[in-house]
Amino acid sequence: MLRLRGSCFWGFALGLVSFLCGAPAIADEAPFDINVILPLTGPASLFGTELHLSIEQVEKVVNADGGINGRPVHFVFSDDQSSPQVAVQIVTQLIASNPPAVIIGPSLAATCNAVAPLLTNGPADYCTSPAIQPKAGGYMFSAGLATDDLLPAVLRYYQHRGWKRLGMITTTDASGQDGERAFNLALSQPDFSDVKIIERVYYNVSDVTASAQVERMKAAQPQALLAWATSVSVALTFRGMIQSGLDVPVAVSTINELYAVMHQFGPILPKDLYMGSGQGSARGDGLKLTPEMAAKKKRLYDAYAALGRIPDVAAENPWDASMIIIDALRHLGTNATGTQIRDYIHHLSNFVGVTGVYDFQKFPQRGLDQHSAVVVRWNAEKTMFEAVSSPGGLPLAQ
Repeated sequence: MLRLRGSCFWGFALGLVSFLCGAPAIADEAPFDINVILPLTGPASLFGTELHLSIEQVEKVVNADGGINGRPVHFVFSDDQSSPQVAVQIVTQLIASNPPAVIIGPSLAATCNAVAPLLTNGPADYCTSPAIQPKAGGYMFSAGLATDDLLPAVLRYYQHRGWKRLGMITTTDASGQDGERAFNLALSQPDFSDVKIIERVYYNVSDVTASAQVERMKAAQPQALLAWATSVSVALTFRGMIQSGLDVPVAVSTINELYAVMHQFGPILPKDLYMGSGQGSARGDGLKLTPEMAAKKKRLYDAYAALGRIPDVAAENPWDASMIIIDALRHLGTNATGTQIRDYIHHLSNFVGVTGVYDFQKFPQRGLDQHSAVVVRWNAEKTMFEAVSSPGGLPLAQ
């Protein structure tokens, strides 16, 4: 009996200390597991490792803030090896064994598209790749700003800088094809009727050089370039520009907005290197945020500062996706079904994240559009992706 009284006393005391210190108390319950599927090995392992780090920080921040209504959250990671086939196997096993209400991942366009047909009846799934177009009303959501939203911001920035004769360099793989499709879609908008693609060249991801293609581009005399390829492949464009002496501004795909990529290719990076970006990884004094958005962004940056790191796009994309899922579970409870979580997100609006203010009623499956996108320039001297435009792409005052 005395032992029971002692336990009650210490439980009360710990709860009182937690209250007085302002830290939310987490109930002594088993953690609530959320399955996460990432490319931790294989060709996309660099990106997957960074996504893993971001979601680990979400777990720390959420649990420090009381978890899910007092219950700690725990993210359980599976490695799809950057393979659509393995991703399908993982999701099939999850659904067959103990169907989860929600999954985060996969993280590549190919892996997310491969598992999408498995989600006809759930679970809710937040793909951390922005390069997919999920079916409106479905169970899959896409994190971050789509290529279709980023490119109009880049083109608007180019247009207002007076760069209207553009060259396009893309790879022949799915990423390059998606970039060209998005270029064509953006250029079809009346706002860009004075912007022209004067030359298009292509190369394969397996090529060891793109010198001939860049020489052909130089002959067309573009004012600026649009180069769409992933980090290893886009380096061929950079080397070709050095070899040919082509010195014009270049905008590359957002997947290259990684500090690791900038450090790896530092000696060959163009002088004026731009990207469409979310506001979470964009930095600089010119970027103006609302107080609520600034507070959300501070949580992300404080979490990374504790690691001696600065967040980039690989940190930004899964951050908001994870926080939206946590928000749903805090409102619905941990017994929520996949359908309830899907429906909650479908009706979610005015959710302030680090990338923008989400409105899934207006923009199904993503919550954002081009008006959340900014243009950043790689500032090698300050080592930052520095915002050079306001949301939507209009240049900041110089």
